[in-house]
Amino acid sequence: MTSAENPITRSELREELRHYATKDDLTNLELRLTREIGDLRAEVKGEITTLIKWMVGVQVGGIAAIAAIASAAIAIAKLVGV
Repeated sequence: MTSAENPITRSELREELRHYATKDDLTNLELRLTREIGDLRAEVKGEITTLIKWMVGVQVGGIAAIAAIASAAIAIAKLVGV
């Protein structure tokens, strides 16, 4: 920063303004982030679909295992005569 005694020169002002984003910079950033967010949403949707498939498979497998154990227990009980 300069004081009132030493006004800023045009070259100093240009140098200072190089550190700020322009409208084009912000527009490009927004477009890039929008694309990346869209890609991330698609990826997450795919992952969720895969997880749901696994959850359903595990549930069906668990039910089948319980049914098999119950059937075996009933068959053993019939053999024993209970």
